[in-house]
Amino acid sequence: MQEIIKKLIEIVPSSKLSLAGMVVLFSFTSALEVVGIGAIAPFVSLAGEPQSIHQYSLLSQLYQASGVRDESQFIALLGLVVMLLFCSKTFISWLTQVSIFKYSSRQQRLLVNELIAKYIHAPYPYHLKRSSSYIVDSIVEVASKFNFIVQAAMSSVANILIVISLFALLCYTSGLTMIVLLVVLLPALWLINSFKQKLKDWGRRSRASRAEMIKIINHAVGGIKETKVIGCEDYFTQQAAIETKILEKTTSNFFSFTIVPRFLIEAVMVISTVSIISYFLFIGQDIQGIHSVLGVYALASIRLLPAFGQTVGGINIIRNNSFTIEQIYADLKELERNEIDRRCSVNLAAVAPPPKAQLELLLPLLFKEQIVLDNIAYSYPNQPQLAIKNLTLKIKRGESIALVGKSGAGKTTLVDIILGLLIPHEGDIKVDGVSIYSDLRQWQNLVGYIPQGIFLADDTVKNNIAYGLPPEQIDEARLHKAIEAAQLTEVIANLPQGVNTEVGERGVMLSGGQRQRVGIARALYHEREILILDEATSALDNETESSISQAIAALSGQKTLIIIAHRLTTVAHCDRVYEMNQGEIIRSGTYQEVILNQS
Repeated sequence: MQEIIKKLIEIVPSSKLSLAGMVVLFSFTSALEVVGIGAIAPFVSLAGEPQSIHQYSLLSQLYQASGVRDESQFIALLGLVVMLLFCSKTFISWLTQVSIFKYSSRQQRLLVNELIAKYIHAPYPYHLKRSSSYIVDSIVEVASKFNFIVQAAMSSVANILIVISLFALLCYTSGLTMIVLLVVLLPALWLINSFKQKLKDWGRRSRASRAEMIKIINHAVGGIKETKVIGCEDYFTQQAAIETKILEKTTSNFFSFTIVPRFLIEAVMVISTVSIISYFLFIGQDIQGIHSVLGVYALASIRLLPAFGQTVGGINIIRNNSFTIEQIYADLKELERNEIDRRCSVNLAAVAPPPKAQLELLLPLLFKEQIVLDNIAYSYPNQPQLAIKNLTLKIKRGESIALVGKSGAGKTTLVDIILGLLIPHEGDIKVDGVSIYSDLRQWQNLVGYIPQGIFLADDTVKNNIAYGLPPEQIDEARLHKAIEAAQLTEVIANLPQGVNTEVGERGVMLSGGQRQRVGIARALYHEREILILDEATSALDNETESSISQAIAALSGQKTLIIIAHRLTTVAHCDRVYEMNQGEIIRSGTYQEVILNQS
């Protein structure tokens, strides 16, 4: 439990100073609880014997100074003070609970924002081993639960302080009362604590079920066309039903257990109260003599019941969600390590510039002459063999090059390295003599990427072309120019609402060729000087492929093109063709020299 709390504190985004401030507030509220309840016993005792005020020097002085000449009236005035104290205590306790809710909701918002930012900014290799379902599930889990976890933790701290304070008050009022209470309470606490492993298991299984349901739905709905054509709707429905049954069982078990402490504590308070009264009757002591003690005990019990129940309930919530806390903690630590590793990799990959060139690194990265891939080597994590082996390549500005070869030859890996998504273990990439790793963001601002499967958001054509920009920042002139260069003008003219037509999820309302043209227009809108096309036409029919190839060929000379293609006819217009095999360039030259002469 201590380890889970420690991880939870580390996860909380706010400073530890604000957390300490909350603890101070809880301590003050606890002190007020004790003062408020502790004031009842003296008041009840004085009300029974008004003349006893003269036995207390402070009360006697207040009585003389008040000008009231009747002890009963003076005690009635004291009653008003007690009521005011109680009202103040109640109001401050309410403010404390409001502070807990606001604090926990703020922590949830900050953590969700932090997770989204870290996942999106995580290095590309991280996303190769983490599915989108996992990331969505993690964020949804935090968004739906983290505020309750923090609330449970904060409320538990507040209530523990109140419980300790009330126990201290009871101990001061009557040591015997405290002993009886502990004798009855400790077995109940032992029984509750014995379920701690069950709580963790229920939390882990329900968490896993929710994650699995997200994955099942993603698979079923993400490939809805294939799902319906194959007729496997029932398979996904049954898989989801299995997970919902597990979720139902674990959730009901947990919530059934959460109400146990309240009933146990009620039984403890009744048993201890009856035991105390029975003991005094057994030894022959007059009950009237201990009525003030019983009054304090009764009032303390009224406050102790919810405080103790909420403390145990909060601890149970933390235990039930320990798997979630550990997973979030592990993810944040891994993302931090990945960021450090990425920075170290970039620093190691970049060749240290000579003193004369250091000023150039402060200037924007410009591409005027050529890109040089110098002795690049890369291997994927946990893979002993190199995916790219000491590869050297030069690309001139305005040149079109093609990367061809069998599947697994290393073409896509090389493109990912050029895109800056993968950092080579050896070698460097330089633009006009300046390493791209001196400012990777500037380099990526020069590059446009058009994959085989263009991602289109469930939005308008216009917003998909100007991807990543808010609507009010879209430049209409640049948009029109990109549409025209991508040969998309006629397509948009035939759409019901032109560029404002909704394309549907993943562009389902557009054909394959139209989606590819939107992808080309996107790269052109963002005015990228280097366009990388990764099998951009391989999934299209011959006629559409020919049309897209013409659009790409029209960009030759205007843009620097790097093209991966299986259909060799699509690279006939390229200035140079590089054939790859097992991470190496085995042949290069013109289309005539590499493709036609080989065949």
